[in-house]
Amino acid sequence: MRPVLTHEIPATVGLVRAFSYPVLRYFRTLGKWNLGALTPQQVNALTTPLVPGTSGMIPEAPLEGIDRRLADVLFEDGRATIETLARRASTSETTAARRLEWILANRRVQIRALVEPLVAGRPVEAMLWLKASPDKVEQLGRSLASHPQVRYAAAVAGERHVVADVVFETNAALYDFTTRSEWTRDAEAIETTLLLHARKRGGRLNPGEA
Repeated sequence: MRPVLTHEIPATVGLVRAFSYPVLRYFRTLGKWNLGALTPQQVNALTTPLVPGTSGMIPEAPLEGIDRRLADVLFEDGRATIETLARRASTSETTAARRLEWILANRRVQIRALVEPLVAGRPVEAMLWLKASPDKVEQLGRSLASHPQVRYAAAVAGERHVVADVVFETNAALYDFTTRSEWTRDAEAIETTLLLHARKRGGRLNPGEA
């Protein structure tokens, strides 16, 4: 078990209780969230074959040499230009571009843009904690994931069965979503918790520092 669960969280000053819900199945991840603000043409323009459509990275030996230096720069600034990468990695722009293509194509590093809901005009964010009978969990998760308001949805182990991160323009829109949507027919109970502030939106530990 990672130290964050066994040491870091329990040692947090002021913490009274902590709960852990292991994820059993993802219905939508943050990397797959599409607010619907872009046209299909714009989405295609931002799509590249260098970044496969998967949320996982291939576990292999740590990166070394130029590849390690390029990855370190990208961990600091995912928008770094080839010129910056080459200068910081002490190599030519041609070599930097070629090695960057290999790193991305082989999923040794992933570059992902995380959209802040408030900036996208969705200031109301909430977590939905749902209970459902076993035969309804899959249908419930899939139905939730079909809505653009749902940033994240997963089946979890524990007293809740599905958890979802949702965003809206108003509290009234959140109310309508949790009382009038078709997916509510598959939920036995719904608990809604509003998010006041997000300290960290996502990311992954730098493999070189693990």
